Amino acid sequence: MERHVRLVDFGGRFVTGEFALQAERELPEIRGHGRLLRHASGAEVLSLRLDDPNRVFAIAFRTLPADSTGIAHVLEHCVLCGSRRYPIRKPFVELMKGSLQTYLNAVTMPDTTVYPVASPNETDFRNLMDVYLDAMFAPLLTPETFLQEAWRLEPDPEGRPSFQGVVYNEMKGYVSSPLGVLSEATRRELFPDTVYGHGYGGDWSAIPDLTHEALLAFHQRYYAPANALVVLTGPDDPTWELEVLAQKFDALPNGTLAPAVAEQPAFAAPRVVRASYPGTRGARRRDGFLALAWALGAGPDLDERLAWQVLDRLLVGSLTSPLRRALVESGIAEDMLSGGYAEGGLQPTFRVAFSGLDPSAVDDAQAVALDALAGAAESLDAAEIEPAINSVEFALREGAVGPVPAGIQHMHRALPSWRHGDDPLAALNFSDALLRLRQRLIGGEPVLQRMIAGLIRSPHRVTVVLEADPGRATRDAVVERRRAEQVGDAREGRERAIDLRGTQAESPEALAAIPLLRRTDLPERLPHDPVEARRTGVHLWLAQPLATQGVVHVDLGLDIADLPPAQAAAARLLGAALLATGTARRDHVALGRWIGRATGGIATEPWAATCRNGSTAARLFLRGKALAERAGELCEILSEILLTARLDDVARLREVVLREKARLEARLVPAGHEFVDLRLRAGFGPAGPLAEATAGVTYLEYLRDAATALDERPETLTAELASLRDHLRGRALVCNVTADPASQSATEPHVARLLDTLEGSTPTVPAAQDATVPLSRTEAIEVPAQVNFVGLGGDLHAAGLTPSGVTEAAARHLANAWLWDQVRVEGGAYGALCRFDAMSGVVTMLSYRDPHVLRTLGTYRAAAAHLRAGPSPRDVDAAVIATVGAQDRPLPAGPRGFAALRRYLCGEDEAWRNARRSELLGATAADFADVGAALEEVATRVVVLGGAEALDRVEVARPKWLSRTRLT
Repeated sequence: MERHVRLVDFGGRFVTGEFALQAERELPEIRGHGRLLRHASGAEVLSLRLDDPNRVFAIAFRTLPADSTGIAHVLEHCVLCGSRRYPIRKPFVELMKGSLQTYLNAVTMPDTTVYPVASPNETDFRNLMDVYLDAMFAPLLTPETFLQEAWRLEPDPEGRPSFQGVVYNEMKGYVSSPLGVLSEATRRELFPDTVYGHGYGGDWSAIPDLTHEALLAFHQRYYAPANALVVLTGPDDPTWELEVLAQKFDALPNGTLAPAVAEQPAFAAPRVVRASYPGTRGARRRDGFLALAWALGAGPDLDERLAWQVLDRLLVGSLTSPLRRALVESGIAEDMLSGGYAEGGLQPTFRVAFSGLDPSAVDDAQAVALDALAGAAESLDAAEIEPAINSVEFALREGAVGPVPAGIQHMHRALPSWRHGDDPLAALNFSDALLRLRQRLIGGEPVLQRMIAGLIRSPHRVTVVLEADPGRATRDAVVERRRAEQVGDAREGRERAIDLRGTQAESPEALAAIPLLRRTDLPERLPHDPVEARRTGVHLWLAQPLATQGVVHVDLGLDIADLPPAQAAAARLLGAALLATGTARRDHVALGRWIGRATGGIATEPWAATCRNGSTAARLFLRGKALAERAGELCEILSEILLTARLDDVARLREVVLREKARLEARLVPAGHEFVDLRLRAGFGPAGPLAEATAGVTYLEYLRDAATALDERPETLTAELASLRDHLRGRALVCNVTADPASQSATEPHVARLLDTLEGSTPTVPAAQDATVPLSRTEAIEVPAQVNFVGLGGDLHAAGLTPSGVTEAAARHLANAWLWDQVRVEGGAYGALCRFDAMSGVVTMLSYRDPHVLRTLGTYRAAAAHLRAGPSPRDVDAAVIATVGAQDRPLPAGPRGFAALRRYLCGEDEAWRNARRSELLGATAADFADVGAALEEVATRVVVLGGAEALDRVEVARPKWLSRTRLT
């Protein structure tokens, strides 16, 4: 008999089935209603009814590792590789292949593991929740899954035993980045006697100590209802979801709650730690990183947490923060890294970190940073505090600006305190606390000054000094090889050896257990873009009336389509300089305060794409947002920086160049696949070279040359940027305004005034000198890393493939099926992607944190044959469903308006897009085979970004094949 769950009044309390109501409140800040429920087993449920189409289910377990083998991280991977009701090897992948999901993930934290899913489709959401629940409480956790995800032994190209495994290679890649090493060292040294002193993701040197038996015991201990925190969000009450949870929890042993995390005993004195990362050293040492980090008190209340967030904005959250000015403007460091206040565990932390230091000067740098803290405490005034409060409030009310569903954002906001026993609803009900804090600060109470003084006095501080070690990668490789040989000689090593090739096929009967939507469930038309376009003089003005809750988003685009790549790189630098050099009316500090006080932030973003008619659209966007009543100031700021930015301020310009360079260098290894993708596309123009010149290796090389130019001939660079600014602002601009109808009307005169001030400028056309370097068809970029990023690309339209909505689905199938199985599961890479640009016809296949090069390229080349062989009807259906889900993904208003703007500029009108949707919905295996035939003909361009050892092996196997450059 079906059991129904209803909310009923019982003795003054509300209960629902086995769930007792612990707390309930309206949450106007997130336009929602919240309840905290508790099941008889001890499981807690945070239920949020929101004005959002996405339905979210997330389950979190408190997981406390006792060592650095990465046991919680490995388990996170393994539970999603088959369960009792869904006994296939990769139900997670099957969901990813054929779902309308808007979020599908698993995340390991130092003391918690979280499994969130989201979908706007009710049937799809229920399927996702059902599969995830079975994976959590009834995973198969087979020995083969452990060897696949954790570690195993495989012969290397010379026949010697070597370690492989998805998590193993993921963590090798993580510590190839100095930012990863710095983050790990900081957390461990701050909390050495607690769970946070372990490598929760796993040290690559310790992962081979993990056993399958330990993994099973860890799951039994921590994956229990009593240790679970569940989040449910959606547009209505979660009656069905609570019924499912009640049935699941009722059928399971309750288990026990994980023990409370111990607080780290306070240090008697600050500590200094030195560490290294695989890297190179230049003649002028700038390879150092410095982090100063403090452990704060456990269990701060909401008022205190908000105060720390405001202090974060003041000390490290802007280009004009005092710590940045003290170390970066003085030339001691090149850039300030992200940091500030963080709630990563029981005790929050506060961190300031810098890159681009001389490691021998870190003592001086630390002294300057502490002096800057003391100076900030003495000089804080209302002119600085008000923008910081506004910034915090704007971020809290608007949430993330990307495609992350609102329910996932609220989960991340509630979880830090909830997992340690606090009320999760309090974190979402912040208005009163923020008002109290504002009144205290504006009233002159020295709240922030006392907090800064506490940091200066605190002995619980760690200083981490990180420097490049050119021999580190070689020594690590020797240690790894010796360990693999020792394990391989032992009996347990022979048991750990396995060949995973050819093991990934699933039977049709097993696959049928995974629920899949039907094509008839899919919408035949794409969401409407409500773009209203008009001309004002030479400029294009787009208005998009979307619900923005009183926030106005303005995207102002400067046309860079006619620039050669070298000048496009200069345009990207110009965008950064416009916001950082000050103007004729105010210096950079006053400008930064004005932006903070009046807006929710302004950023620059380059963009280049191929249009429907074959032309190129490329813009440097200045993207800002503000409350409707301050939209006029936002437009004034944009006008002032475009007309009067102080591009002749050499000192400020040098800081901008070094900051841009340091940030790009820091991303090389963590985001190596993005650099490879851009480099591949640079071989197919003209949009590809422009995109790469503004975000890839070409931009990094330009910045390095610009840094030299500022030392030797600064007037050349300042004149180039000023001339380029005059040229771009004198051309036809595009201005896109996304706001609700009332805010659109209020903003209209301000936008008209902005465009009028930029009308009729006399452009100074920069010299047309194209410094493009011809790219090799097979290119290798050497970086100090222990993993590789491997790419292969081609132009499908060049092979005669008719543009169609089918091709994107074929590319998605390759990523989620062939590449996942061959590159990730069998090859041991952390990830693999296939991307297709419908306008240019360019397709790229990419790997992420990959131990291989030639093997992966062989897999890419076999992808064409895989498509020609014809995927199963289920696989074709799944690819179509997933593609529709990606195309129809609900976005917040600002990003949605920006995406519609880009489509408009490329000529992707509604009729064209819906014609592509019809083609997509009719896709067949024969269509996929046609894509495979084209892919085989044109996929010839290779780019590899990787370490010296891996590239040396390629050179031995295929001499002179790769054109190799070293990027230190």
